[in-house]
Amino acid sequence: MKEENYFSWDNIHEMSDIDAHIQFASTLLRKYQWEPTAKQSLEEQLAAIEAKQNDRKLNISIIGEFSTGKSSFINALVGCELLTVNVIQGTTVAITVIEYDETYSITTTDFSGHQKNELFDNIEQLRHILHIYTTDPTYGKQINNVLVTLPSNILKNGFRIIDTPGTNSLELWHEDVTRRAIKEMSDLSIILTDATTPMPATLINFVDSTLSDAVKDCAFVVNKIDRINERERMGIVHFVKSKIEQSFEIDEPIVFPFSSVALTNFFTKEQVEVDRESRLLTTSSLEKLLSYTATQRIKAQARKILLLTDDMYTTLENMIQKKAKRYQEELALLERSKQTDFKPFITNQVLVRQKAFLAEAKNYRYNMESAGDSHITKAIEHINLKISSCSNGTLDELSNYIKGTLTTDIQKEGTKISESLETKFTVLLSFFNNEITNFQNSFESEFKKLKIFTIKLDIKTKNVSLQHNAHSANIASVASFVSEELSKENWAMGGGAAAGAAIGTAICPGIGTVFGLLTGLFAGSFVAPDVPKVKNDVKRKLVTPLTSYYRTIVNDCMADYDNYVTDINNALDTEINRYYSTYASIVEQRIIDWNTKHRTIKENIEKTEKDITSLKNRKASVKNILLKL
Repeated sequence: MKEENYFSWDNIHEMSDIDAHIQFASTLLRKYQWEPTAKQSLEEQLAAIEAKQNDRKLNISIIGEFSTGKSSFINALVGCELLTVNVIQGTTVAITVIEYDETYSITTTDFSGHQKNELFDNIEQLRHILHIYTTDPTYGKQINNVLVTLPSNILKNGFRIIDTPGTNSLELWHEDVTRRAIKEMSDLSIILTDATTPMPATLINFVDSTLSDAVKDCAFVVNKIDRINERERMGIVHFVKSKIEQSFEIDEPIVFPFSSVALTNFFTKEQVEVDRESRLLTTSSLEKLLSYTATQRIKAQARKILLLTDDMYTTLENMIQKKAKRYQEELALLERSKQTDFKPFITNQVLVRQKAFLAEAKNYRYNMESAGDSHITKAIEHINLKISSCSNGTLDELSNYIKGTLTTDIQKEGTKISESLETKFTVLLSFFNNEITNFQNSFESEFKKLKIFTIKLDIKTKNVSLQHNAHSANIASVASFVSEELSKENWAMGGGAAAGAAIGTAICPGIGTVFGLLTGLFAGSFVAPDVPKVKNDVKRKLVTPLTSYYRTIVNDCMADYDNYVTDINNALDTEINRYYSTYASIVEQRIIDWNTKHRTIKENIEKTEKDITSLKNRKASVKNILLKL
């Protein structure tokens, strides 16, 4: 046999086509916004095809039962005594991968991925260690696979041989190893059968259960054909073909008769008598087998490309159909939305929302009035505490308090009442915003009921300003009343006149002097003042004017509350109509945007349709490749 390349990637035109298909598929994957699930599936398919394409070697798995001559067959292929023959059943307990290299080496990989590499000086050293790794069950259950490298003309031409455990091994897990090798690594499975006991039931059962999807692309080798009488050899080959056709429903299965002895003779250039007439035992059969392997590799890649192309074609076609349908549905939705008369609905919603708001505001008003009464009571209590805190020794401190800060304290308490009540007005805004939210929910329900365009507007808390009216409460009336009432009291001698004048001047400037003098006239009737009694009288006299004064403040606040309710109620009308106006404007703008966008979408769909046409052409091209192969 000449040192030539039985199979060259460069000499097969179809391979360049497959590379072009891969490049086209890769470009399409980057070009479009695929759905995540579809994209992941397509990327995984393409990655597997690219990985196989980048691996320039052909993986040939050798499958056969114990005693079919697998080891001798592999030795004949690689051209040296690599595997030990004539050993006990159960050999090759680990997957053994054999590929070309200038060095003799063994690399073992365990099931955790850890690797161990060993170099050898010659084939004898390598064979000894390999025999241990591939036949010792202890290693077999630890080692995932064994990689062997050695110089070999066949391997150098781009082939990689995978040896698997015998399918009729006494250990059932050996067959699991073989199944894994076929599924994960093999491009072509060569199924060996012994010419002396061809196609036993055990082999047929294994192939049927393990290679049912790919058995039609497997090559069958009738080994040890040299042990059959020359006149009976073609009969054995026809028997094997017939058995395969019946068992696996395959038309014209590929069956090669082989003699490992003949092949070994050729590699070692020895002269051994072989069947020169039929050429069944010469290297032409080997060349046919290797050529068939290359063809099967191309067919496998072409099928994967065809599947990928078909998936991309279907996915793209569905994408543009969905896109076109979606945009047409959106336009119909927008047009329907534009034509829908919402005015009766909006008018009704204004009435419903205002009614609900006013009911809430009315109920809350009772709470406000109750709070006002409580504030009045507390304000009077605070004034009384200030009066009570004045000294009981003389009337001077009471006089000074009334003259100095009584009016200010009364006004401060009034301000507190006003501020406290007004802070409670903010609850009206929450009522308002609740009704706006209820309106939006009703509006959205109307969208669904009418099957029109739905818009979710961003509702922010509305702030309606509180308009303050001028308060009608006048502190002068309280001051006048106090001055008048206190002038009737009999104040202590020496202090009564001064205290009366102080009260009058502090409470009601202008007229205070008259009342103060009047008050002083009564003070001389007593030699010593009864200060606690005077303070109690002052507090008692202040109850009515203070209550009236603070009641006026509360009433003014409630008037502000009512005005605020009216303002917010009007704002409900404004906001609901503004919401509807915004919706109508958005629909109008969406229609304008749709028309602009549709032109772009239409152009994109036309471009996509061109890619779909290209995919159709490529599908046809791949099918032609498969037909030629």
